[in-house]
Amino acid sequence: MSRDVAREAGILLRHPLGLVACGCGSGLSPWASGTTGSAAAAVLFWACGALAWPLWANLLLAAAMFAIGVPAAGWACRTLATDDAAPIVIDEW
Repeated sequence: MSRDVAREAGILLRHPLGLVACGCGSGLSPWASGTTGSAAAAVLFWACGALAWPLWANLLLAAAMFAIGVPAAGWACRTLATDDAAPIVIDEW
């Protein structure tokens, strides 16, 4: 089954929860969306390490990503009418 990436992008990029769920667009790659989501997360992880934030700041960021990511993924699944849509890559982050 082929994906309609343009349809997914049109839905997800118009809403803040959709933008979070698709990893700021990194999950909208037509091939290997999970891999591109993981690559974007690796860049974010590297940037946080390069900033040399204290441990509490990294833990706070992880907690915030979880608190925002779970509802965002739920919203995206309901909106796209699927249980596990390919563009939802917030779990890779």
